Amino acid sequence: MPNLTADIDSYLNSVGLRSHRNINQFWSYLDSRYPRDQICDLERAYAQLEKGNESNFYAEIFQNVKVSIDFASLRRDLYRAYLDWFVQSVKECPNTIVDAGCGNGILTCFYAQHFPMSKVIGFDISEGAINCAKEVASQIGVSNVEFVVSDANDPSLPVEKGTVDLLVSVAVLGPPPLAGTANAPVYDLLSVKPKMAALIQVSLLAPYLEPANGKFISFDKVGNLAAQASWANIIQRSGLGINLAESSWIAYQNIEDDTITLPALVATPYTPPTSAHDLIAFFMTNNNDLSQWCLDFGQEGLAELVFTFVNPKSFLAGAKAVHNDGSGVYWYELWQAGPFLLVYEHTDRGFRTVRTAPSTRRPEFEAAVKDWVEQSSSYAEVTILNEPDVRFETKA
Repeated sequence: MPNLTADIDSYLNSVGLRSHRNINQFWSYLDSRYPRDQICDLERAYAQLEKGNESNFYAEIFQNVKVSIDFASLRRDLYRAYLDWFVQSVKECPNTIVDAGCGNGILTCFYAQHFPMSKVIGFDISEGAINCAKEVASQIGVSNVEFVVSDANDPSLPVEKGTVDLLVSVAVLGPPPLAGTANAPVYDLLSVKPKMAALIQVSLLAPYLEPANGKFISFDKVGNLAAQASWANIIQRSGLGINLAESSWIAYQNIEDDTITLPALVATPYTPPTSAHDLIAFFMTNNNDLSQWCLDFGQEGLAELVFTFVNPKSFLAGAKAVHNDGSGVYWYELWQAGPFLLVYEHTDRGFRTVRTAPSTRRPEFEAAVKDWVEQSSSYAEVTILNEPDVRFETKA
């Protein structure tokens, strides 16, 4: 099997992306390549970018391909991590690929090189970016790629709607600033109808997807739970369903060696909308192993209290085992409370334990209930439960 990571690094090297230890080394490198007045302009534009003003920055870096490649080096590890996930996730060659907001075309040209039989289209609102992208394509030597100037808010692409197999957005789209939502419940961000300005980009691009096979991949700048919930809501209200089985988390190092982890969301026109519970379960399990939330031996009283007061919750599956040796009755139950699954085990002798898991693992935990029934049947009389046999309820 070829070393895909090595191939990706080789590609990034061929484009001219360098590795820099930190931002100071990056600026020292630029000082050796550009006149002082140009460096001052770039520094001012970068300072504005840090404050959230992107327009001046992109106008500066897309003046020529040399500057655009140097600044793309700031994202080298983002490209490497994303492409490593991409080549392992997209196995079949798409007929048509569209790269939204392609910038200088580094990713677009990789798609064209990796899938030489595909028709690849990159578009960007910046004419300077498109000129840079054409130079990168010439440098790499790919001929199955086309670059056009177009706006995601009013896209006009050289391809028929309903024919794109893969639409990709990397650090381009994402929700607008979440003004006024700082105190909004996360579930509201998944359910409220977004303003048309927030919906317009995805809702206008989604019709280009092939209805039976098309996929939208979004690896965008949604770094907190509120932004992730808002973005998922926008994607699904644009007529696409998020497929969590194909979605993933991608971690990369920024220029200061901080680890950034963002979701790569895969959505399609043919996937039913994913429930709010499962979306929240997916987002909140980033770097959080919910299986570690367990109250067990020595914590029986606390386990019962936590289980009793976690509401609302619904019973999913369970069984009880009456032991043949007279050692008592054991209940094994699976419940759902919002985005959490609760595994609650208890006996008529006072034992209590509660464990949690994200709701996205429901099939796995339903299978665990069946395994428990099968194993317990060899030494106990087991009854499948359609509703809880014992009620743990509070009394006024």
